[in-house]
Amino acid sequence: MPVTIALNRRASPIHPIADRAGTFFYAINQGHEYFPGRLPPGDYSVVVTGASGFRTEIGFTVNHL
Repeated sequence: MPVTIALNRRASPIHPIADRAGTFFYAINQGHEYFPGRLPPGDYSVVVTGASGFRTEIGFTVNHL
């Protein structure tokens, strides 16, 4: 089942396929779909939504040393 991934409310054009257990792989910004380079420092929220309406959210912080 395809899932929709949104970073800070902006949906990715890429829709990974989740298996029956809901497992999928997706590297945020690997294809530079959100930023032309690496993720800028800051707080981010990722929301994953399945076709059935199931939704989960997680946050993370990027710090460049």
